[in-house]
Amino acid sequence: MEREQLPRALEQRPTLAAVVVGVKDTLRRDFAAGRVGAALAHSVGALSAAGATVLTMRLPDPGRMFGLPGALARPLSRRIRAVNAVADAVAARYGSVHFDAAGHPQTYDRRMWSVDRLHPSERGHRLVAHSYAALLGVPGPGLEPDGLPPTRREKLGWLATKGTRWVPYLVATAAEWWYGLRGTGYRLDEAAARETTAALRALTGPARLGPQPEPLGLGHGPT
Repeated sequence: MEREQLPRALEQRPTLAAVVVGVKDTLRRDFAAGRVGAALAHSVGALSAAGATVLTMRLPDPGRMFGLPGALARPLSRRIRAVNAVADAVAARYGSVHFDAAGHPQTYDRRMWSVDRLHPSERGHRLVAHSYAALLGVPGPGLEPDGLPPTRREKLGWLATKGTRWVPYLVATAAEWWYGLRGTGYRLDEAAARETTAALRALTGPARLGPQPEPLGLGHGPT
């Protein structure tokens, strides 16, 4: 999506841009923290150089959002920690407005999420917008949604049609559970640590940014 969306975003000459990626990547069989970090750095760097204030995010744990048991949640937790490590590094490098959704007390309230547990509901989108507004020092939207939540029938219909596409990713990730049964789960932790370290090293060096006017008259929030 970076190749498609970033050029279109730059064409719009934005003064404010959100770059939030990584949750779906943790579900993929070919997950690589380095690839996520490189794409994030490229996008944030390009938008920052174009003069935009960029919004980034520390992502919540998808295992907790799905309500998975510990053995199945651990692989996703391991991966999201790697994603957040590179997101923190990118935010520090480019001075983005960095929202810690992983640590927000309301993040894991089920009302904040759509039925797929990957995308925010209207209430969740309002929480994100409100939190970014607070970091930017401007008024934010209210937290109460305008629309009605989906009915149980609508939720079941979504799961029966579009929701099944995530099953292969969860099955592939759950295969790591066997390492735990054999008492070799620490090898996965060690491999993830090495991969994260390599990804962070690839992000070192001075940020190459052009002139940075203050868009919208707003200062940056904490990173």
